[in-house]
Amino acid sequence: QDGETLIVSPTEIVLQYESPAKLIKVDLRKQSSTQDRSLFGEILGRNNGESVPLGTAFLLTIDKRQSIPLPALEDGSYSFSWRAMGEDGHVIKGNFTFNIKVN
Repeated sequence: QDGETLIVSPTEIVLQYESPAKLIKVDLRKQSSTQDRSLFGEILGRNNGESVPLGTAFLLTIDKRQSIPLPALEDGSYSFSWRAMGEDGHVIKGNFTFNIKVN
């Protein structure tokens, strides 16, 4: 769920739709710590965090359920955003955050 703290690194993110959709974009970012953030960075959009590479094999397939494999993630705060296109052409999108704290 949005804002949840996990005690283990997840191995996948699963998106479930009401009807088949084509996943067209995903973005996972590890957020900068509060100490590394600055007002100047906020204004210029540079505090977006570090991009986590996810690959592309899961993109552009049409299904009601899509699984995105994840690499091992370190402790920290993450944001995930996605965009998909329904069979009727409507774009659907969402985002959520989660934290990983093993200790």
